[in-house]
Amino acid sequence: MKKRLLVSIVVVLMGGFFAPSRAVDNNKDRNHDKSLVKFRGGIGVIPISNVAVDATTGAVTTVTRNMVRGVNSPGQIWRIKDLEATIENNGDIKINGEGLLLAGGNNIGTNAGQSVAAQLFCGDQSFTSPGVPLETNGDFKIDAILSPLPLPATCETPVLLIRSINITTGVLGAWFATEPAREQIRRLARGTGIQRVAIHDLASLTVRLPPLADQRRIGRRFLAFEHAIQAHRAITACLQDLRDLDLVVTFAGAAP
Repeated sequence: MKKRLLVSIVVVLMGGFFAPSRAVDNNKDRNHDKSLVKFRGGIGVIPISNVAVDATTGAVTTVTRNMVRGVNSPGQIWRIKDLEATIENNGDIKINGEGLLLAGGNNIGTNAGQSVAAQLFCGDQSFTSPGVPLETNGDFKIDAILSPLPLPATCETPVLLIRSINITTGVLGAWFATEPAREQIRRLARGTGIQRVAIHDLASLTVRLPPLADQRRIGRRFLAFEHAIQAHRAITACLQDLRDLDLVVTFAGAAP
């Protein structure tokens, strides 16, 4: 399996941060390196990639949004001091990011209250990590498992995105997973075959929300659990496929 060290270009978006990468073959010990891809270094983003101007009037005719892998750029400039990331074949991802901060606007030099998650692109496939909040100085660490699994044997045209994520929304997922919430939903459900809840009925739901800081903590825990559950389900499915393949090979050619 080919291992590669990648120099990442980390860019901050409103919808997500993204990192176009170029590969440099730099593994000294291939036999003991379990990494699928590595990323090192990063820069910020300018939201606009191109501006077309009328040669006669000087008027702007076209503004092209800066996009990577279909992900839109933010409305403001961001910068990052440094980034190192390692993704292993089993989906483990470790990222150390430093100084991811706004580089323009009235909130320049702040983290804008953002939380981030990692998204790895291998060709047309993508894999995502749980989210973490940015520190005041823009530093962040991600030590988690990507999902869905498994990852491909080789990551073609790798791109790493450090994307913004609203982890406070996780608290709603956590609340809807509780029995009191499920009971409210059951009361609102209509239909004998496929049950459904009317949109206007959702306004009658009673949702208990703690203070914002607690919402973020609850959201992080819930999303981390959900991410781990998805990863373990994927591992279980792979083991079942491996078991079935082993049985096919074991009994291949056996007399009926």
